[in-house]
Amino acid sequence: MNKHNKTKKFFLPESKELETYCDLMNEKKIAELEIETDEIKLRFVTQNSKNTSKNQPVEIYSTNDHVHTENNKSISAKINNEYADGEVIKSPMVGTAYLSPEPKANSFVKRGDKIKKGQTLLIIEAMKVMNNINAPRDGIIEDILVEDTQPVEFDQPLVIIK
Repeated sequence: MNKHNKTKKFFLPESKELETYCDLMNEKKIAELEIETDEIKLRFVTQNSKNTSKNQPVEIYSTNDHVHTENNKSISAKINNEYADGEVIKSPMVGTAYLSPEPKANSFVKRGDKIKKGQTLLIIEAMKVMNNINAPRDGIIEDILVEDTQPVEFDQPLVIIK
């Protein structure tokens, strides 16, 4: 391919190879697996919830494709416009968001709660480390933009404080 040609083609792995990764995740009880090469990034996520299907979608996109980033920027801009009078709390890392300290416990906060500066809003688990996301100021929770156990990306809007 001509090195001046900016469009690169990539090929998806064979379904047998994908099945191998899924089997490995089931066997080792891995909740999330990400595989990245120079040309493609694969992310497998399982959810151990009684209400969700075991066949979860697989995100596949080219690492040369900036559409994913542009979509995140447009979503953030929409949220900033929609909640112009509130402060958007964004994720400082990639991980899994937890809205309560343990599975059957009450949520740290809910919509309409009055909060104090430093109060825990949620937890993001990254590489088996639980990271508290704390309120930067006093206020009222206007909206919670993530679900419990939802994977989150860096700079993804999480909570709106008014």
